[in-house]
Amino acid sequence: MLCSEKENQIINHRKHDKWSIGTIARQMQIHRDTVRRVLRKHELIHDGISVPTKLVRTGIADQYIDYIKDILEKYPNICASRIFIMIRERGYRGASAGYVRKIVSEIRPNKQQEAFYRLVMLPAEQGQVDWAGRPRPTLAPFKLEKRKEN
Repeated sequence: MLCSEKENQIINHRKHDKWSIGTIARQMQIHRDTVRRVLRKHELIHDGISVPTKLVRTGIADQYIDYIKDILEKYPNICASRIFIMIRERGYRGASAGYVRKIVSEIRPNKQQEAFYRLVMLPAEQGQVDWAGRPRPTLAPFKLEKRKEN
């Protein structure tokens, strides 16, 4: 990650000195892709011509997004393949459910993550026993000791 001072130097060399991306990278001893990333971030690539960072395209399922949101509000656990079948009945012409799955994953509310506490044990604080190798486990006596180190 570059500090803001280096980013400002890159911007300055590009805007005022009219340096190319390769020249900036050589002089500052950083990779060309790093220079491109900073210039895209500040929309300064191609000598001051603003380049959009992300192209917005309309998809074939965009007209069904409101319907998908309504379905997910009513039935938050419904699977995306079922939603695909439902919008297909309404006139969706897409061939596979993959695109609908992607849309549903972006729209679907995130599940609450379960809180858990990770147990951290020091050596010899916990013992574990496992039955293995016999078809019918038999009760075997055992003794688990904690040794004192001198």
